[in-house]
Amino acid sequence: MYERIVLATDGSEGSKAAVQEANKFVQLGVVKKLLILHAVKPIVQDPDVPMAAADLNSYGMSVGDEIVARTKDMIVGDTEVEVKVLFGDPPTIVCDEAKREEADLIIMGSRGMGPAGGLFLGSVSTRVLHYAPCPVLIAVLQ
Repeated sequence: MYERIVLATDGSEGSKAAVQEANKFVQLGVVKKLLILHAVKPIVQDPDVPMAAADLNSYGMSVGDEIVARTKDMIVGDTEVEVKVLFGDPPTIVCDEAKREEADLIIMGSRGMGPAGGLFLGSVSTRVLHYAPCPVLIAVLQ
């Protein structure tokens, strides 16, 4: 039985593969709580960008809200689901939240470049694998 699983998502195709894996745990009834997590990397003001950093960060949060809402809609089964959108370095956010939640497992997608590209992990998934406080399941697109 898993008390808590963190499902890290960025809305990519690789993240959709991670949702499929999370759904397997939910449908088996072996997870009590699923935390759907999206990290927004903060934007600092660039003088060459006409949009203010605060506006870009606000936009990033609203996109994150949409991503976690769509991901939550894809969960099939009966378990407690919580969603969070947080600012920060994505691998750090995923590892810190997994530690704070005392997660039993992190589920996330790989870089999502298809079967051949799935042999290589993206920088976020690689860093999470190295620093996670619990096991990590990397879902690869088939």
